[in-house]
Amino acid sequence: MLIESWSRIRGLKLGGLWIGGVRINNTFVWASHDNGYIPMSWFHWRSGEPTWNEQETCVLIKDARAEWYDAGCSTNLPFICNK
Repeated sequence: MLIESWSRIRGLKLGGLWIGGVRINNTFVWASHDNGYIPMSWFHWRSGEPTWNEQETCVLIKDARAEWYDAGCSTNLPFICNK
């Protein structure tokens, strides 16, 4: 699903998309629509990620491979989500 979604908008050259992952107490979880969290049951990190930098606690994708990167949550990027 992520790769298909990325392929549709990659021409916009956005620099990345937030995918709803966030690090809480050194554990990555999905942020849910009701302000709760859902444990991640799978991961698709790019090699070398996550970096565990204290300032990088949110998860984004940058390319059609949809590999995950951790990044600072204040970076202004669009997001995709699946209900």
